[in-house]
Amino acid sequence: MNNQKTVTVVLKTNHTHEGVKREPGSTLEVHPIDAGWLISNGVAEVQHPNAEEKPVNSKK
Repeated sequence: MNNQKTVTVVLKTNHTHEGVKREPGSTLEVHPIDAGWLISNGVAEVQHPNAEEKPVNSKK
């Protein structure tokens, strides 16, 4: 089992994630680095600022 963590973000704009078009208000669970990119580029915001990070299974 992989110990990677995810962050849940809410999209603020239309965005394509893993080939799937998503609309504003959609939630994604992404790696913290990806969440940082989405947030810093105005694409998403953290869903719950005080939420705990969750372990996720990875195929890598």
